[in-house]
Amino acid sequence: MNKVKMSVLTVVSLILCLTGCQNSADEIRQAKQEGELTVVTSFYPMYDFAVKVGGEQVRVVNLVPAGTEPHDWEPAPADIASLEQAEVFVYNGAGMEHWVEDVVKALENESLIQVEASDGITLLESDHSHSEGEEGMCDPHVWLDPMNARAEMSNILNAFVQADPEHADYYKKRYDMYAAGLEELDREFTEGLSQMTDRNVIV
Repeated sequence: MNKVKMSVLTVVSLILCLTGCQNSADEIRQAKQEGELTVVTSFYPMYDFAVKVGGEQVRVVNLVPAGTEPHDWEPAPADIASLEQAEVFVYNGAGMEHWVEDVVKALENESLIQVEASDGITLLESDHSHSEGEEGMCDPHVWLDPMNARAEMSNILNAFVQADPEHADYYKKRYDMYAAGLEELDREFTEGLSQMTDRNVIV
């Protein structure tokens, strides 16, 4: 009886997962019909930046579910379907999403604007690897630095303006507002840590 219950639960979970992913593709199609810019993001920080810049003019669908380790996540066929429908795809890059290159090559959506948000950011070397055998890796978590977060949002802004020039001023105003907040946060960090003699920080 327990095996039967487990089998039923497994089937139900798969159906719910596939339905949710399919709904994402349907949501994108509907948003395009309603005139919204359709955006797919790889994981939450990219989703957050895209929503901040895009506001009410964009419909953003995030791929990696909440609570899931983005380094290990793999896209399902329904996730590919969402990318096939989207106008903009935002991902962090810097080795964060190992699956992006293969997925993008397989897409038939030739008009998809791809945004590697970390493009142009100087990466820090890291002694921490996410896969066994990796050495000499760079730290992909660039958005944790407020000024890097601003740079990533700037790359997203440029993509939105390219995809939807009609609302360029709207996107620019929203970017400017959040960029100012990140600059203020960076000033607070710089001033607050300037007198520290011990450079080891526990978060």
